[in-house]
Amino acid sequence: MHEQKATNIYWHDGAITRSDRERLNGHRGFTIWFTGLSGSGKSTLAVAMEKALYERGYHTYILVGTMSAMVLTKTWAFLLKTVWRIYEESVRAQISSATAVSST
Repeated sequence: MHEQKATNIYWHDGAITRSDRERLNGHRGFTIWFTGLSGSGKSTLAVAMEKALYERGYHTYILVGTMSAMVLTKTWAFLLKTVWRIYEESVRAQISSATAVSST
């Protein structure tokens, strides 16, 4: 089977670069990701870390796996998809010069 590819889709660069965002925010974007066993306190640490970074002037965004799983999939059967979605959101946060605090 031959896969048909679109010929009318093009990448369009935005006017604001990642460097522009970093200069405006005063810091580069990065991700802090807590991993561990269920019930080990990852989400609690992530919430505390987000608050501490925010108080120091970082633009933060929290991504907690259990909350994302409940919102995005409603079941633990899609945990791998949830982890992948958190990864993708973390990358987006970094590109926007925000700090992503994640736990899964």
